[in-house]
Amino acid sequence: GTDIYAHFVRPDGTLCGAEFPVASISGMQVAPKVAFNDVGNVAVIAWQDSRGTSTGGFVYFKTLTLTDSINCSSPGLGVEKTFGYQKVQNELGIDVASDYLRAREKPAVVYNSQKDEFTFVWVERRNHQHYVKNDCFNTGTVDYQFAGNNEYLGFSSITTANIVNASPFTADYVRTADTSSNLHN
Repeated sequence: GTDIYAHFVRPDGTLCGAEFPVASISGMQVAPKVAFNDVGNVAVIAWQDSRGTSTGGFVYFKTLTLTDSINCSSPGLGVEKTFGYQKVQNELGIDVASDYLRAREKPAVVYNSQKDEFTFVWVERRNHQHYVKNDCFNTGTVDYQFAGNNEYLGFSSITTANIVNASPFTADYVRTADTSSNLHN
């Protein structure tokens, strides 16, 4: 498998301390991304992972704190965490039974200092395809599925205070351009 290691770098570009493992477990860990809260001195390292199920996983993260900024020794590496899964819902707000998670890829993470939260995004493949409902001239509703398009944009936002909580964290997905989410961890 592929593992993820980290190494602190000083502002002048020189290495500080020793390289250390972030994710050294079975499976493939790839595409690491890092975001940093410089006030709270907390970094978040997110990555894509081959470990996942139809109900969650595939994107994992750990927190990292640096207490000795001179020698960059003894970094505080948090426990591995992941995100849950929310099924696609029909027009009545009922879960679509045939929907399940197939993969999560290309994670990204940023820190928003205005809200003091980390926001994660990823591409999420599901068993359920996108569709549009149309009722033309009141003749009855017809569902049009986008053939082969089963990719969604998944996301989660977690405050710095809550990043230490146990996972899985709540995740949501973008449905259409005119919908929004009340998600907040």
